[in-house]
Amino acid sequence: YRVCVTMETAEGRLKRDVINIALAPPPEPAARGEFGWSLAGDEIPMPLDELAKLLPRVAIHWVKLPVWYSSQHPEQGDAYAMLAERLAAAEIEVVGVIDRPPADSDLARRLSPEAAIADTLTSDPASWMPLLDPVLTRLSLRVRWWQLGGDGDTSLAAVPNVESELAQLRGKLFRFGQEVSLGIGWPWNQAEAGTAAWQFQQYWASPALTGAELGAYLQTPPRAGVRRWVLVEPLPRSQYDLEARARDLVAQMLAAKMHGADGIFAAQPFDDERGLMTDAGSPSELLLPWRTTAAMLGGAKYLGAAPLPGGSHNRLFERPDGSIVMAVWSDSPTREVLYLGDDVRVHDVWGRQQPAVRQGDEQVIAVDSAPRFVVGLDPYIARWRQRATFAKRHVPSIFGQSHANQLQIHNAFPQGVSGYVELHPPHGWQVSPGRIDFKLSAGETALRSFDVSLPFDAPGGPAPVRADFVIEADRQYRFSVVRTLEVGDGQIQLETNTRLDDDGSLVVEQRMANYGSSAPDFKCLLYAPGGRRRQRTHVVRLGASPDVKIYRYAHGAELIGAELWLRAQEVDGPRVLNHRFVVEP
Repeated sequence: YRVCVTMETAEGRLKRDVINIALAPPPEPAARGEFGWSLAGDEIPMPLDELAKLLPRVAIHWVKLPVWYSSQHPEQGDAYAMLAERLAAAEIEVVGVIDRPPADSDLARRLSPEAAIADTLTSDPASWMPLLDPVLTRLSLRVRWWQLGGDGDTSLAAVPNVESELAQLRGKLFRFGQEVSLGIGWPWNQAEAGTAAWQFQQYWASPALTGAELGAYLQTPPRAGVRRWVLVEPLPRSQYDLEARARDLVAQMLAAKMHGADGIFAAQPFDDERGLMTDAGSPSELLLPWRTTAAMLGGAKYLGAAPLPGGSHNRLFERPDGSIVMAVWSDSPTREVLYLGDDVRVHDVWGRQQPAVRQGDEQVIAVDSAPRFVVGLDPYIARWRQRATFAKRHVPSIFGQSHANQLQIHNAFPQGVSGYVELHPPHGWQVSPGRIDFKLSAGETALRSFDVSLPFDAPGGPAPVRADFVIEADRQYRFSVVRTLEVGDGQIQLETNTRLDDDGSLVVEQRMANYGSSAPDFKCLLYAPGGRRRQRTHVVRLGASPDVKIYRYAHGAELIGAELWLRAQEVDGPRVLNHRFVVEP
């Protein structure tokens, strides 16, 4: 909410201000989590007492604080120690950041404004150790995590023989044997080798990474014994609308969780342009999307995805209490209709929640480009749905004969079950047997065989197959699983493009490629509606290089929006590819 405050007098307006207010229920307490705020290098626009009240309300378990205070102000050390104690009671771990020396010190005056932490700590220890000693002595019993340098400072990673240098530096800093974990900044594109003398690496890149880029970097193998911490950096307010910024923020958080980041920190949360809060310390529009996502996913284990009947993107997570939460979104608005559980609720990123709409025994979830979180999923059904799959993804494009396949099912219930499944393929397909019975003990995985036959005009490409399960466990469960079978062996690729030529004729471009070991020939027939004559061509010795053929129809505008049928039949072979497409200008 935005509250507008105006001060008026008889002479006119004295002042007008806008205060942001966020209303949300208290987050569910969790014993652990990866999400945190980094206040390293950030101006904290509120007293530490107020900060101690705020942080437990924003669903975090970590906070980075710049703690290198001046020896002339020992009361700051007392305040940091008290803050760390209060946050520990709220399950929030403090990370002490050693960055710039105190501004009133001779060392700070000698260093250039651009000096990095390596410039400080690789200089004569007599210049900086007396400044750090009081800080470490006062705080190291309450602060167990220490970061050398700000989040964007990767200078220590560039120090020659950094492993041995950091081991010596650690001995100087914590020479009294304090049990602490040490971390440094590390660029994403720098190779890692050797045994690290530190326990975490704060990764950094400029410009900031998208969710997809973050996920790609996190797929590289982690360094042994070293935690990976990442930054989440929202898009700038001045360049993107709120919906795009919220969607990007959640995408970054999801990518970090899915790919195993050990620490996920919001960079500079107090910032008008990119922050979760304003410079003045009031909530910005992105606070609630951050809070909702962190509360849903903090401490959760990524399970993967489960295909949904409407094709929406989704990610499943198991929370510390064993419950399942699903993040779901779609490129275009759609509805997902399926049974998920008995008490399913839907949360949007702004924290609003409502029961899922019911349609018989199933739920109806409205999905669009904005991520939603679905909670209350039956954990056994969710895992069953995720593990059910076909042994063979491809059905050969050979008509007039049956093709053997198997359905793999896994009993995710903690007890033995019995039941049956009925497969419902696209219209015209035939599946035998029509009903597959099974009995499974707890945790058992089994394969059940079936045959599938394709109709003469079955199009190539992916085809959805719905599996309707009826299971007898502690009670009866009825639910559906949608999986995809690919018509074709995956070796032959067939694509078409259409356009109108300058003379008004329709040009259909056919592109074929073969990734198999043989070099087959194909007879290609193109059918158009409206009494148009069938056109034909031949593809000879098809290989991996694309083979291009062109078809032309006069008065092409008459065919815009019409469906054409291209049929490619292997010469002296059994394969037939049916490709239907809609003409576009």
